[in-house]
Amino acid sequence: MTEAVGTGPGSRRPEVLAAAIKVFAQRGLAGTSFPDVAEAAGVTVATVTYHFASKEALFESAMEQVLDELNAVIEAARPTDEVTDVEGLGRVVDAVWGWFESHPDSARLYRTHLQAATGSTRDLRDRFVALHVRRAFQYLPAGRPSAKRRLAAQTLALRSLIAALNMVAGAQSDDGPLAGEDNNLVRRSMRGIAQQLVAAEP
Repeated sequence: MTEAVGTGPGSRRPEVLAAAIKVFAQRGLAGTSFPDVAEAAGVTVATVTYHFASKEALFESAMEQVLDELNAVIEAARPTDEVTDVEGLGRVVDAVWGWFESHPDSARLYRTHLQAATGSTRDLRDRFVALHVRRAFQYLPAGRPSAKRRLAAQTLALRSLIAALNMVAGAQSDDGPLAGEDNNLVRRSMRGIAQQLVAAEP
């Protein structure tokens, strides 16, 4: 469970979390200390420890904030009644890649550290994936209610889609095999893969 101490007006928790995202993204959990975060946030170490009982709690809160932001981006881009399923999925992929580009520290934390998460942070990752598998059924072509076999095949396709998106996102990290590749080209490629996956007949 993440800490939520001191969240009222005047709280320095937002600055601490923003600094933690930046520092954890650069150094990882093992390479980060409370003094590192305090220096980046422009606060005392006592301020950091007031809000977070441990470095692990701070890391979990930082990752939770990143996933909350990404959830909001995905929710805003999801299909509406005026947007077709395939177009809607394309909008989601575009929105995620745009967020990666405009939030480099959050994107690096997600790309590099979430995929190797353990403990409570792994639970955050698993809930994130499960949420978007459920939501992604909206992208599937409309049709009659699925039988068990069709439902299982569709669930596998959606899990494969999310795994592929996460894998490619991780490959774009600084030392990944896609580091330095044109972001728009990667985004267009992922958009095509996503649309093919959800359009495939089980």
